[in-house]
Amino acid sequence: MKRPFESTQTDHVAATGTSETTPWLQHTRWAELFRNRSLEIIAATAKLPASQWSRRYLLGQWQGLYIWSSAETEAQLQVILRGLDLMFDRARATLDRTPYISRCWLNTYAKDAFWPHGFRVISSFKKYLAIWKRFICFVFRALQYPSRQRKEVYNLRLGSNEIKMMQHILYLVGQLQLGEDGNVSDSSDSEGDESYGQDWHDDCEIPSDIENSDTDQDFDTSTDEDEEAGRNQTSDSEGSDFFLPNGNWLRLSEALFQLSMMFWTYQDPAGNMSSSTIIHFTAVMGIRQQSLAFHSAHNSTSELAGLIWIGRLLFLEYALPVYSYSTLVYEWPRRDHYPSQPDRLDAIRKKYLIRGCYTPFGEIIELKAFAKSIVKREGIPGNLSWDPDGKSFMIGHDIKFKLSEFCATHCKVIKLVGERIDEMMLGLEVDIKTDEIQENLTCRKAGWSFIQDPKNKLADTWEQLADILRSSSFRGKPFIKGTDWQVDTCIAYLNAGIDLSKLTFAASHLSGGLPGRGYRDSHRSGVEDSRADRVPWLIHTGFPTHLRGLRDTEIISSYALPRSIDPLDDGICSEDDEDDDDHNDDDENKGDGTGRTATDLRRILAAAEGMLRDAYRLCSDKSPERKMTQQRAKRLSNFRGEDSKLSSIKADKFRSFKNESSLTSYFRIQKQLLAYYYRTVFRADGHFTRERDDQIVPRDTIEATSMQQQAMKNIISILRRQDKMARGKDGKNSDDDDDDDDHDHADNCNEGNGVVDGDCELKHAIRKFCIFLICQTVGSRPFRSAILSFCAMKSRKKSWTRQSDKEQRRLCTWHKPGNFNSNLSALTWTAQLILFDFICFQKQDDEDRIPDLLDQMCKKYFQQMTETPYGHILQWRLYLFVASSTELATHQARWSLDGETVDYMGKQLRMEQVSQLALSEFRQAHSLLYDELLFGMEDVAPIEAWRLNDDLDLEDYGASWMTDSRNREILAGTHDALLRQIEGRASLRRVFIRPDQRGLKKSGGSGGSGGRTCLCPKAMAIYEAHVQEFLRRMLTLIQILPGPPLRSPELLSITYINTGPRRRSVLIWEKLVMIHVRYHKSQERTGAEKDNIRFLPPAVGDLLLTYLAFVPPLRQVFLRQSKPRALLSPYCTNYHW
Repeated sequence: MKRPFESTQTDHVAATGTSETTPWLQHTRWAELFRNRSLEIIAATAKLPASQWSRRYLLGQWQGLYIWSSAETEAQLQVILRGLDLMFDRARATLDRTPYISRCWLNTYAKDAFWPHGFRVISSFKKYLAIWKRFICFVFRALQYPSRQRKEVYNLRLGSNEIKMMQHILYLVGQLQLGEDGNVSDSSDSEGDESYGQDWHDDCEIPSDIENSDTDQDFDTSTDEDEEAGRNQTSDSEGSDFFLPNGNWLRLSEALFQLSMMFWTYQDPAGNMSSSTIIHFTAVMGIRQQSLAFHSAHNSTSELAGLIWIGRLLFLEYALPVYSYSTLVYEWPRRDHYPSQPDRLDAIRKKYLIRGCYTPFGEIIELKAFAKSIVKREGIPGNLSWDPDGKSFMIGHDIKFKLSEFCATHCKVIKLVGERIDEMMLGLEVDIKTDEIQENLTCRKAGWSFIQDPKNKLADTWEQLADILRSSSFRGKPFIKGTDWQVDTCIAYLNAGIDLSKLTFAASHLSGGLPGRGYRDSHRSGVEDSRADRVPWLIHTGFPTHLRGLRDTEIISSYALPRSIDPLDDGICSEDDEDDDDHNDDDENKGDGTGRTATDLRRILAAAEGMLRDAYRLCSDKSPERKMTQQRAKRLSNFRGEDSKLSSIKADKFRSFKNESSLTSYFRIQKQLLAYYYRTVFRADGHFTRERDDQIVPRDTIEATSMQQQAMKNIISILRRQDKMARGKDGKNSDDDDDDDDHDHADNCNEGNGVVDGDCELKHAIRKFCIFLICQTVGSRPFRSAILSFCAMKSRKKSWTRQSDKEQRRLCTWHKPGNFNSNLSALTWTAQLILFDFICFQKQDDEDRIPDLLDQMCKKYFQQMTETPYGHILQWRLYLFVASSTELATHQARWSLDGETVDYMGKQLRMEQVSQLALSEFRQAHSLLYDELLFGMEDVAPIEAWRLNDDLDLEDYGASWMTDSRNREILAGTHDALLRQIEGRASLRRVFIRPDQRGLKKSGGSGGSGGRTCLCPKAMAIYEAHVQEFLRRMLTLIQILPGPPLRSPELLSITYINTGPRRRSVLIWEKLVMIHVRYHKSQERTGAEKDNIRFLPPAVGDLLLTYLAFVPPLRQVFLRQSKPRALLSPYCTNYHW
């Protein structure tokens, strides 16, 4: 359907017509501007040059003559676009260094009304930059023609100063082409490059936000360790370190900026801004490339918003440049030259950037505002229109639909479904009520549906139909004649079932709600549906094909770690490895009959653990052996091979710090890889059972290189030498000197596993083997690598079921893409660690060569575009990041319709129970504090927040609200109140004070201790137990409050006094206790922390303040009884001394 107010011209020459009667075209007067001129030539002139710039470019035909843009001009445009990239990089560097308030004023188009939204880089900035590049291409192509021809073809007038500046730019381009011709072609990768045959502008792909197109929403930079794909989409839009170009490139970029500002600062003496070249270009942008018709108001707003964004960026550079423009005739000073930078920005803003000013920017603001008013009045155009009665609608011009026809069709389909169900039920009547069906949306068990739920009593319904079927007929034909099944009847019954499925699909598709895609609706999963052939990420990785025919039990046991008898093997199972069963060592009774196979594997894994720990010490911030630098960390994580961005502060770097739990989990996966290779590739049986002779098992697919095979043989040879040395030690005389034992300490074996204590040879051999696994080329067959085959094994996990379903305990399911991605992250991180350890070992005599070897190996084996194991893994990770973003989270909570009950993993929690829990915890905490910790003092006054003062800016060590002099009167005597209670009350003295047993021993037990006493350790331990119980109650009260939940590291790091490196977390603000903690998980990657702030209810806050005022001083006294110089921890939730 034709959109309202859209030009319908089909010829290539603009002429007045019905389109001029639209309010938008009447206001812009675009048709009048280009009357009797070729819109084809005008639109083609504004296109970006193609990569094949060495040929001339046909613009169109004018008065029977072909209009060409010369090859020389096209080549010059390529260099100019490169200069524009440098110009915009410089402007973005200025934006990055501009304060938020200044950016807010820059984004405010009213004269004096401050708008609190800072100007910033947005996600579509590349397309916005392409608009300005098209403008520059337009004016330079037009410049090659004489002024009279420019007037006839484009109706364009260029000022004399502008022409002189453009000619100077062409001179600089010529210098670059002569001196740096080899670098000119690099500009073909500039943002927004398009060929002549296509242009993103054709379909208006710039995002159009009618309400906020000239406002900037907050840019989301949130990331996690498993979030790299999101960073790939936004990293280019964030500021980075900038370095000025040299020589003629610097001159060219500064000349282009001066030319740009000549266009932006143009002011007509008469105030008629239609003479501005930029305003003329808005009409050029209004031409639709394919149809050569004018854009509607709705489709014009996005490009006008792009011009406004470009204008603000350039005017910021014009007003407050970070670097001075020293190559111009008159040097433009940098921002430090101005005595007041805000005044400088304000002067430029009021002259050029506010609404109503006589500048191109002011004209574009009004043009966009007018377009938005039209869209607001007429609505967004579409191709569907409702009739006035609301009972029918038109699609296009001639297709009409009535709602009554929809209703009739839907009713007919439902009726047919009912008739077909009655026919297939063979007269069996089952009373099933939907409102009585119990459903569990969070059950993840394979093969489960609401039919299997015992509460619904539907699991055995099919048996009733099977009993009736034996004595029934279908469509006049019996199912059984005599004792034989009738094949024709059975096939007819099955075909009827297929027809029923189609009718059910139609009925569900026509119901209310968004229509479902046919593929999704027709492939709804049944009980035995595997879905492996339809899950995109499994198809992408090829895991189902590689695992076809393998037993789930053998898949899990192929990489399971053996029972550990080695103290180096922690045996801890993390959440990510909950599907792994490391207690089913099928190596126990295989091999040579003596258990050597299992023992060898244990010793290899123990040495691998030691090797990984040694490698981690080279990267750890806390290790004196650290060799990891910021530069090496960035080289190690340069997965894209973009050397030009390594110097950027935003460049990814190897994150060396890992919590101990993560470190254990990552090393565990690496050891599982070694166990998988040992069982599947090295051992002769290959671990997996062949169900048939032609079945392919992983051993047939994996192609171990000769270096890998030799490295594993070397490991086994080292183990045999250790065994020989161990047997020699066992035969020595048991009366050997201690000196001999010390001398041979490095050769002693840990009994039970045979691992040589402190032996580096085995660790070096394992490291070398791991390097050979990494440095393998796999081409188009990824599973030639044992690493990628192991990844396929890890994609399966145990589907833990309820105890009543023991028959399915060994059934495995596929990992979710987000959960599986954590395995790939662990393998990638440990491989980086091993690679860095290997390089440091190779260059231990010349550490200055470490960066060179690091670059060489990473570029060959550890980048996304390499056909190596980790090249595939890095590509999989990017794909899985995107795939996981579309997955629904598991174990979702489900709210009841009344909003009073939440169901989570089969457990129901009512809102009233939350308040009951909070009240119960508060009562117990209150009782513990006043009855036990404060010894039931009757005259104690609670410390209340509304009476206290606090200075949130205190930075002194040990400072808090308790050290504020304004609270001295309220806190007087609280620091020793409990000690005075112990001294003054006989009942407490009997409990806490005992004779000093050390004094009795010194006096020989004759009572000559001089009356010395001490505090009773048992009483102090009981008191500390009450403190811990009170703190547990307080943790619940703090965590249960409304607001974002605190992670355990943040919750347990709440401090009540300032320490050396950090400020306290417990503050008093607005007469309430405020808990302020910072979220640190993404700090290493993003360089930023997130705040988590919550206010405690007055009763809870007063309870905490009373505890902090009275109890910690007494705990400090108790602590120093056992550790004289110890200090009490500043953490509120410290469970132990």
